[in-house]
Amino acid sequence: MSLKQKMTPAEKKLHLIELILKIDFGNWDRDKSKNSRYEKLLSLLKIDLNEEIEKKVAEQEVAKMQDFALLNSPEYFLIHDIGNVFNANIYTSDYLHIYFVYSAAGVSLLFRFNGHPVNDSQNITFSAEDTIYMLEGEYLKEILPQDAKTCIEAFARLYNSGNFDQNKFSYTQYITFNSGNIKKHYSSFPVVTKFLAAAKNDPVDGKLRQNIILEIPTLHVINAETSLSEAYFNIGNMQP
Repeated sequence: MSLKQKMTPAEKKLHLIELILKIDFGNWDRDKSKNSRYEKLLSLLKIDLNEEIEKKVAEQEVAKMQDFALLNSPEYFLIHDIGNVFNANIYTSDYLHIYFVYSAAGVSLLFRFNGHPVNDSQNITFSAEDTIYMLEGEYLKEILPQDAKTCIEAFARLYNSGNFDQNKFSYTQYITFNSGNIKKHYSSFPVVTKFLAAAKNDPVDGKLRQNIILEIPTLHVINAETSLSEAYFNIGNMQP
């Protein structure tokens, strides 16, 4: 993508990071991994990964999910009364981590509220600080930590069974949504909120990985950039 094309400020900064990461800086931060440098650059440039994107960009990311067709993921997830869940948790938890999970009902989402920007992706454990919800049908319901762990690990097995080319694809266990951004970008949420199943290239290594896009009526958005009736937002940081 050329910087001459229309991009949001965050997209321009992310493009700049992509260019920087391709440069060999010799001794610069030699002790740091590429991912660590990426995190540092995000902080220095004050990049908000929960940024509004153009409808065209959202459609392109949704189309890329066809490369993950083996997962049989729904095209989108509808969630009733998500505003009530947010209001009950975003003032006490700094982060919402949205996991991809799998159960007898198929691929779904799990919401984990806590105060940590990163969770252990290898040893999945929960503490009293965690509040966990599973999307069952179109409603978020609180579940026990062991059930959450089982569904997270089941999705990992499903993903691994797809034998995706590791040179082209990367596993997304969860996406981190900053609670501050929820309060900053949205005045409220509709009775039914839509999350689009999408895929985008990782800014660090360029590999394609699963993503989530929030589609929301602009009347619920604070200072929406689009003139359309619907706005589109990338949720946040794809992890690990």
